[in-house]
Amino acid sequence: HHSSLSTSRSMNVIPFPPCLDFNSEPSFIHKRNERERIRVRHVNEGYAKLRDHLPRKFNQKRLSKVETLRAAIRYIKHLEDILKEGHNTS
Repeated sequence: HHSSLSTSRSMNVIPFPPCLDFNSEPSFIHKRNERERIRVRHVNEGYAKLRDHLPRKFNQKRLSKVETLRAAIRYIKHLEDILKEGHNTS
């Protein structure tokens, strides 16, 4: 009984594929990955520039991407309010 169980298990074994050497990665995959790294770097640089344009009160701690966008929206609304007040007083 036990030996038949081990025999049936061995028939269902699927061998692992050989480990791929990182250098055997096709060039199109390497190029795609490199483009994605560049894209992510540019997005991160854009967020950094946006953070640099926010007042210091928003930048007391490192803001996440979502926090950066929310802070930028609040700041833009604040600037709009200042402009509206300026039009009302003149």
